[in-house]
Amino acid sequence: MTHTNPKKIAIRLLKGLFLLFATLFFLPIFYLALLLLCFPETLNGFLFGLAVIIEIISFLFIPFSLYVKTKKKWFWTTAASGVVSGLLILLICYLRTPDGHAAPTSNIHSVFSGSAEFQRTSIANIVPEIEQLKLGTYVSSFFDPLIDSSNSSRIRKLFLNVYREMRESEDFNKMGSVLNLCYLDIFTGKRPTGHFYQYIPKSDSPLPVILFIHGSLGNFKGYMWCWKKFADVNKFAIIAPTFGAGNWDRKGGVEEIEKAVEYCRNNPKFDNTQIYLVGLSNGGKGVSRIILNSPTSTFKGVIYISAVMENEIIAGDSFIAKCKKQNILVVHGEKDRRIPLTYIRPQIINMKMQGVNVEYEYYPDEDHFLMFSQWNHISKRLNDWINNIGVVH
Repeated sequence: MTHTNPKKIAIRLLKGLFLLFATLFFLPIFYLALLLLCFPETLNGFLFGLAVIIEIISFLFIPFSLYVKTKKKWFWTTAASGVVSGLLILLICYLRTPDGHAAPTSNIHSVFSGSAEFQRTSIANIVPEIEQLKLGTYVSSFFDPLIDSSNSSRIRKLFLNVYREMRESEDFNKMGSVLNLCYLDIFTGKRPTGHFYQYIPKSDSPLPVILFIHGSLGNFKGYMWCWKKFADVNKFAIIAPTFGAGNWDRKGGVEEIEKAVEYCRNNPKFDNTQIYLVGLSNGGKGVSRIILNSPTSTFKGVIYISAVMENEIIAGDSFIAKCKKQNILVVHGEKDRRIPLTYIRPQIINMKMQGVNVEYEYYPDEDHFLMFSQWNHISKRLNDWINNIGVVH
């Protein structure tokens, strides 16, 4: 009769659980790294994916070694060699990352003036932004009920069209990314402030300014690439402040916009009588709040693009009174499921009934990402609207 040793059963069970949890923990990371390795947009993306896969396989050698009675030394030596190799590849990735500074003669700059700092060692810079957004589209359908596989494929194509074009600009490449500020906000709730992107085309006279308030998931560099095209054609300066993951309704959001407004007013390169406030998506919360809460911020024009327009603010008497001093344009996609037109239209109707000078343009076949899909058309519409309210170039 064979007697089973309970201690051995418990040890085997613990080994099995350890291997299972280790595998499950690394599986999604392995999947993302494999995407980087097999479908890279950049050399750094490829190298990072390779390094992560090597590291994961090396670490998984440890639980697997629990099941072998011989050659344990070989397992541990192989694991150690893999870890070292992966770290060396990561070092190469780091050495290839941008330092966050475009050339002094460049028109585009990433400006840090507060608690926010450029983080060269952040994964947001070791892995180029194009790779981050591309990976995001692959996993978005798992976490976002409004994005299915066909939508994620379309969004990925829109992002890549912008970022592949932007990749050819050495100045934009040197700036790196500030999406680490978004990740810090999401995972820790901390929102360092004092960063903005700035694009100033060459001009002999002060330029009108677009003050752009980004939406959820951070201040994508791709937004600035779109605005660069607008700025070059129409001779505008662009200022785009960063506020974590784009929750402008939280503490510090309005203050960050106000600081950007003051910067625009005091910069001799800008025409401080022609500041246009633009909010994208969740940036609409920041736009509405700066209009409502700031006693000094009156803009030449206010533009909502696929933006949140909160009824509890926009329908208020104080907001309406301040908006009567503004010119407002609303641009929205009729197929936007994230911010449905049925949510936006009543706000516009109410403002018009209250005597606010508000215009709107709806795109019948566009969704929440129309800034990327219809930028050429939107740019022309914005410039025509701006000219019609008396801009002097």
